[in-house]
Amino acid sequence: KELAWEREKACERLERAVEEQQERSSAELTAMSSKVAFAQGQLERQHIAAEEQRVHSQTLLAQLREEARDEVAQKEEENETVRREVTECVEQQDLLQKEAESARDAVAMLNAKISTLNVKYASLDKAQARSLSDLLDCRSRLRW
Repeated sequence: KELAWEREKACERLERAVEEQQERSSAELTAMSSKVAFAQGQLERQHIAAEEQRVHSQTLLAQLREEARDEVAQKEEENETVRREVTECVEQQDLLQKEAESARDAVAMLNAKISTLNVKYASLDKAQARSLSDLLDCRSRLRW
Protein backbone atom coordinates (compact mmCIF):
# COMPACT_ATOMS: atom_id res chain seq x y z
CA LYS A 1 0.00 0.00 0.00
CA GLU A 2 2.72 2.37 0.94
CA LEU A 3 4.47 1.87 -2.30
CA ALA A 4 1.27 2.62 -4.15
CA TRP A 5 0.73 5.66 -1.99
CA GLU A 6 4.29 6.90 -2.66
CA ARG A 7 3.80 6.27 -6.33
CA GLU A 8 0.60 8.22 -6.27
CA LYS A 9 2.28 11.10 -4.42
CA ALA A 10 5.19 10.97 -6.88
CA CYS A 11 2.68 11.03 -9.73
CA GLU A 12 0.87 13.99 -8.16
CA ARG A 13 4.17 15.84 -7.70
CA LEU A 14 5.10 15.04 -11.27
CA GLU A 15 1.69 16.21 -12.51
CA ARG A 16 2.06 19.44 -10.49
CA ALA A 17 5.56 19.94 -11.82
CA VAL A 18 4.27 19.37 -15.33
CA GLU A 19 1.35 21.77 -14.72
CA GLU A 20 3.70 24.37 -13.24
CA GLN A 21 6.06 23.92 -16.16
CA GLN A 22 3.12 24.27 -18.56
CA GLU A 23 1.96 27.40 -16.73
CA ARG A 24 5.48 28.86 -16.86
CA SER A 25 5.78 27.87 -20.50
CA SER A 26 2.35 29.38 -21.20
CA ALA A 27 3.32 32.59 -19.36
CA GLU A 28 6.61 32.74 -21.26
CA LEU A 29 4.76 32.08 -24.49
CA THR A 30 2.28 34.84 -23.65
CA ALA A 31 5.16 37.19 -22.79
CA MET A 32 6.94 36.26 -26.00
CA SER A 33 3.72 36.76 -27.97
CA SER A 34 3.35 40.21 -26.39
CA LYS A 35 6.95 41.04 -27.23
CA VAL A 36 6.47 39.80 -30.80
CA ALA A 37 3.24 41.83 -31.15
CA PHE A 38 5.02 44.91 -29.74
CA ALA A 39 7.97 44.38 -32.08
CA GLN A 40 5.60 43.92 -35.03
CA GLY A 41 3.82 47.14 -34.06
CA GLN A 42 7.12 48.98 -33.86
CA LEU A 43 8.22 47.48 -37.16
CA GLU A 44 4.96 48.56 -38.78
CA ARG A 45 5.31 52.10 -37.35
CA GLN A 46 8.89 52.24 -38.58
CA HIS A 47 7.80 51.02 -41.99
CA ILE A 48 5.07 53.70 -42.12
CA ALA A 49 7.57 56.37 -40.98
CA ALA A 50 10.07 55.18 -43.58
CA GLU A 51 7.41 55.33 -46.31
CA GLU A 52 6.38 58.83 -45.18
CA GLN A 53 10.05 59.88 -45.22
CA ARG A 54 10.49 58.40 -48.70
CA VAL A 55 7.43 60.29 -49.98
CA HIS A 56 8.65 63.47 -48.28
CA SER A 57 12.14 63.03 -49.79
CA GLN A 58 10.69 62.47 -53.26
CA THR A 59 8.52 65.58 -52.88
CA LEU A 60 11.53 67.65 -51.82
CA LEU A 61 13.58 66.21 -54.66
CA ALA A 62 10.85 67.09 -57.16
CA GLN A 63 10.68 70.64 -55.75
CA LEU A 64 14.46 71.02 -55.94
CA ARG A 65 14.47 69.77 -59.53
CA GLU A 66 11.72 72.23 -60.44
CA GLU A 67 13.56 75.08 -58.75
CA ALA A 68 16.77 74.09 -60.54
CA ARG A 69 14.91 74.01 -63.90
CA ASP A 70 13.42 77.43 -63.16
CA GLU A 71 16.81 78.82 -62.19
CA VAL A 72 18.44 77.39 -65.33
CA ALA A 73 15.67 78.86 -67.48
CA GLN A 74 16.09 82.24 -65.76
CA LYS A 75 19.88 82.15 -66.26
CA GLU A 76 19.42 81.21 -69.93
CA GLU A 77 17.00 84.11 -70.33
CA GLU A 78 19.46 86.47 -68.62
CA ASN A 79 22.27 85.17 -70.86
CA GLU A 80 20.12 85.73 -73.95
CA THR A 81 19.36 89.28 -72.78
CA VAL A 82 23.07 89.95 -72.27
CA ARG A 83 23.85 88.48 -75.71
CA ARG A 84 21.26 90.78 -77.31
CA GLU A 85 22.62 93.78 -75.43
CA VAL A 86 26.19 92.94 -76.47
CA THR A 87 25.07 92.54 -80.09
CA GLU A 88 23.28 95.90 -79.94
CA CYS A 89 26.38 97.53 -78.42
CA VAL A 90 28.61 96.08 -81.14
CA GLU A 91 26.20 97.26 -83.83
CA GLN A 92 26.01 100.69 -82.20
CA GLN A 93 29.81 100.82 -81.97
CA ASP A 94 30.07 99.96 -85.68
CA LEU A 95 27.58 102.72 -86.49
CA LEU A 96 29.45 105.24 -84.35
CA GLN A 97 32.73 104.22 -85.95
CA LYS A 98 31.25 104.74 -89.43
CA GLU A 99 29.83 108.11 -88.35
CA ALA A 100 33.24 109.09 -86.94
CA GLU A 101 34.91 108.11 -90.22
CA SER A 102 32.30 110.13 -92.14
CA ALA A 103 32.88 113.09 -89.82
CA ARG A 104 36.67 112.82 -90.34
CA ASP A 105 36.13 112.72 -94.09
CA ALA A 106 33.83 115.76 -93.87
CA VAL A 107 36.37 117.66 -91.75
CA ALA A 108 39.14 116.81 -94.21
CA MET A 109 36.95 118.00 -97.09
CA LEU A 110 36.09 121.23 -95.23
CA ASN A 111 39.75 121.80 -94.44
CA ALA A 112 40.57 121.39 -98.14
CA LYS A 113 37.82 123.90 -99.05
CA ILE A 114 39.10 126.32 -96.41
CA SER A 115 42.62 126.03 -97.84
CA THR A 116 41.26 126.68 -101.31
CA LEU A 117 39.28 129.68 -100.05
CA ASN A 118 42.31 131.00 -98.20
CA VAL A 119 44.32 130.84 -101.42
CA LYS A 120 41.51 132.59 -103.31
CA TYR A 121 41.14 135.18 -100.55
CA ALA A 122 44.88 135.87 -100.62
CA SER A 123 44.66 136.32 -104.39
CA LEU A 124 41.69 138.66 -103.98
CA ASP A 125 43.58 140.66 -101.36
CA LYS A 126 46.48 141.12 -103.80
CA ALA A 127 44.11 142.00 -106.60
CA GLN A 128 42.21 144.40 -104.35
CA ALA A 129 45.46 145.99 -103.19
CA ARG A 130 46.52 146.45 -106.85
CA SER A 131 43.14 147.84 -107.73
CA LEU A 132 43.34 150.25 -104.80
CA SER A 133 46.84 151.22 -105.80
CA ASP A 134 45.69 151.73 -109.41
CA LEU A 135 42.73 153.76 -108.18
CA LEU A 136 44.96 155.97 -106.06
CA ASP A 137 47.32 156.35 -108.99
CA CYS A 138 44.44 157.37 -111.23
CA ARG A 139 43.17 159.84 -108.75
CA SER A 140 46.50 161.49 -108.33
CA ARG A 141 46.83 161.80 -112.13
CA LEU A 142 43.43 163.34 -112.32
CA ARG A 143 44.42 165.98 -109.84
CA TRP A 144 47.40 167.06 -111.90
